Amino acid sequence: HLKDLRYETHQPMFQVFQLRKMIAVVLPPEELLQYEDILKTKKSEIKTIGLLMIWTGCRTMEIGGLLNNELLLDLNVPYLLIRPNRIRRLKTLASERKVPLTADALDMLRKYLQAQKNTAPDAPVFPSYGRDGGMDALSQNLRNIIRKQMKITDKRLVPYSTRHTLKDKMRLLRTPLAYQNQIMGHRQSNEIADGYGEGDPLVYIQQQLQKAAELTDWGLEA
Repeated sequence: HLKDLRYETHQPMFQVFQLRKMIAVVLPPEELLQYEDILKTKKSEIKTIGLLMIWTGCRTMEIGGLLNNELLLDLNVPYLLIRPNRIRRLKTLASERKVPLTADALDMLRKYLQAQKNTAPDAPVFPSYGRDGGMDALSQNLRNIIRKQMKITDKRLVPYSTRHTLKDKMRLLRTPLAYQNQIMGHRQSNEIADGYGEGDPLVYIQQQLQKAAELTDWGLEA
């Protein structure tokens, strides 16, 4: 059958990526706070990308490859539309999803956008990285914070660890599994409302992300 080039599961490197993901570890509270503090001192693009990864659990490429028309900020529940686009593919079909923004994430993103010159709908939100080779540069810049500024030598601690950290927070908060799957892009979005109340499921997901953002301790000893 025809391969869908919008997603990456057909690539041989997918298995390598899966292995790398399995060995990545969670950032402890002190190190996540330090990582956030350093990000806030960086230039606007890397700062916004890094903090959005922390608050949404999105993958590096998912945030770094956003287009302007994938930011839905003027709705009752503002969200990021994660989908394949001209900059990057997605890991799997289930990765295509809507990720609500917390209050801090929305405020930061709006401030960032006010300073951007190219407002065309199909323009990259982060022009320094929404280009050929941009994702590699983005990953390296984020990794340099962990290795060179935070002096962390454990190779399992990587920018991607922010995703695992959010997952651990949600487990501790007992976030319904369906919501966890929607946030992380592990299942189709039409499964999200099953058995969890009425109305817009994005409202509930946003509430869970807000709780996770406010959590200050997590992990086995929490």
